[in-house]
Amino acid sequence: MKNRLFIFILVFLFITKASISFFAYKNTKNSSFPTKEVIASLTKTERLFLEHFFQALFLQENGYALFGEKPSSFTAYSFPFNPVIIETDTYRKKFFYTNFKVFNSLNYFDSYLMIKGWKTWKKVEKKLPLKKFLILKFHSELDNVEGIITINKKNFIKTVNENNKYFSQLFGYPITGKRLLMKFNDNPLVFWEKIKENNHECIGILLGFGKQNSHLFQQRENIRLELMKTLYKKNSSQYQKLVEEYDKYRKILKPSFNRKHSRLSICNLPGFLVDPTTEETHQLKKKYREEQLEIINELKKHNFLEKILEKLAN
Repeated sequence: MKNRLFIFILVFLFITKASISFFAYKNTKNSSFPTKEVIASLTKTERLFLEHFFQALFLQENGYALFGEKPSSFTAYSFPFNPVIIETDTYRKKFFYTNFKVFNSLNYFDSYLMIKGWKTWKKVEKKLPLKKFLILKFHSELDNVEGIITINKKNFIKTVNENNKYFSQLFGYPITGKRLLMKFNDNPLVFWEKIKENNHECIGILLGFGKQNSHLFQQRENIRLELMKTLYKKNSSQYQKLVEEYDKYRKILKPSFNRKHSRLSICNLPGFLVDPTTEETHQLKKKYREEQLEIINELKKHNFLEKILEKLAN
């Protein structure tokens, strides 16, 4: 009898402990990361820089990689000035910070704001458990260009694996989504270099522009490059044939959205060239319109910066 009672107590204690552990794990899993504390650790100026940084990324469609199904998004900016001038000139620095909102609204010093925003982001990134996303930056000295790439890891890997033959041809060897993700993470400049090398088809697929649309754009760019080579033969039949081919693609490919009407609040609709007659384009436009409304409605309910960091962390 005593043995039975002892066994019963042991089983009861085991079940109780397991239940407590399960619910503790569940609560931990569902609990959100304390983003308010992270934001509170920043100075007022750092918060302004970080908010502008993410606002700029959202205007360039990076929000769809964060909140939607877009595998990746890409933003590039040049250097029209030397940011060191502002940092080293006390008067200009004070004037800039005092008139931050004016500069922001007039789109002045955008490159400077992006540079400072990136610096602030790297400070914040160390405090976040970033598992589902990558935000990478590259710098091209040759082109005087910097770029930000936002990657949704799950969608990126899935997209590459589904279109494996294109990416394997691009790199000249079999490559998986995980391997390409690691490659971009190790050297984000590869992304920009592949664009410059006229690899628009694969880049378009990665940016969520659709397989058919990306292929058509690649064909058009191939012809454009051939045209550039034969400019000195304008009277030749070869040149005229290329012009006709280029015009054919130019007539097929149209802007994905009317940009004049696509800008709602902070989240622009993705801009790329499409064949408007295909089912692929119809589905893409429908999806992006739905995601745009979802993103805007979600951001309206919360503090912008808090929601972005919460999404990245959780």
